[in-house]
Amino acid sequence: MLKLLATILSLFLLTPAISKAGAIKGSLLKQASVTRSEARTIALSQIQDGKILHTDLRKEHGKIIWFFDVSRPGTKKITAVQVDAKSGNILSLSAHPPTHQSEQKTK
Repeated sequence: MLKLLATILSLFLLTPAISKAGAIKGSLLKQASVTRSEARTIALSQIQDGKILHTDLRKEHGKIIWFFDVSRPGTKKITAVQVDAKSGNILSLSAHPPTHQSEQKTK
């Protein structure tokens, strides 16, 4: 019973934080000139036979950026691609070992 009460209380306390995160993401989407689909095409154009594992939209250093983790055939490394959400320019392209987050598929 105590566990159930603690779970309900924690969900109740987390709901405003989740709502705020959703509002922030929605605000970033409205500011982005490049859609997720367009940014995805740009990112995949850099990696032959790449497959998107994870996508995120964040504001960093005053820029709105699409982040993609892309797997490549024949390697376990993940290629991280950053696409400027205003211009569509590639900001960064780098390979790194897989992480737990990059192993999760995007919706």
